Amino acid sequence: MRIFNAMTCSALATATLSAALIIAPGASATPEDTDNLHLRDQHNMPVVVPESARYVLFVGDTAGKDLISSTFGQADSNILEENSAYVIANFSEEPTALLQRYTVPELQDLPYQVLMDTTGAQTGDWDHAPGAVKLLRLDGHQVTAVEVVDSPAALMQAVTEATAAGTDGE
Repeated sequence: MRIFNAMTCSALATATLSAALIIAPGASATPEDTDNLHLRDQHNMPVVVPESARYVLFVGDTAGKDLISSTFGQADSNILEENSAYVIANFSEEPTALLQRYTVPELQDLPYQVLMDTTGAQTGDWDHAPGAVKLLRLDGHQVTAVEVVDSPAALMQAVTEATAAGTDGE
């Protein structure tokens, strides 16, 4: 009877692990929509991503944040706002003391808004691209395409292409 129980437990554990591995990629993927995002920006102001948003630039690490900063931090105008692009950063892995002492003050100096998920409650299950930005293209709140962008030139082009084409998102 013990052999049967041990074999049964082993088989169940193997089946459970296999099912978890099959389900896991879909469970921690890019969101299908953005209509339930309620975050605060670096100035502690509540922000809801509007239905008119065309892009979400999602970062989950410092290198991705630095890529956005180097691309848009010195721009002549607020390119992100003009193109209905929203930067969302998941800082849930960063220790709270470091976030409050260093990261938030650094973000407050930026000329654009950064929506912050400090707990991972809203973006914690989104995949991020290490060292890059995950660009979500939106139609309404629905995600229509996802791209990984890893250079300032490609990021600038991706965000401004609709405006440059004269479509202005219409």
